Amino acid sequence: MQPRKSYLFAGCLQCDETNPAALMRRDDGFICGNCDAKERGRKERLCARCGRLAPFERHHIHGRKHSDELEDRCINCHRIGHALEE
Repeated sequence: MQPRKSYLFAGCLQCDETNPAALMRRDDGFICGNCDAKERGRKERLCARCGRLAPFERHHIHGRKHSDELEDRCINCHRIGHALEE
């Protein structure tokens, strides 16, 4: 049985992302949400938070219950933002 790989010092196999909220475990290591979505062919837009061209998700700026105002965030920024809210 192999030891479990830790998120503590993990990084994406394809880019420099190291935030645990953006990473997912794979058999060969870790990959971030953006790189995983690129591999799957998701469309890309500029992220309103980091400014990178990356696969995106729509984000409720003030929370779904409080506003219908949306912005495009890359998958990593969207995940990190939600992890900080909890």
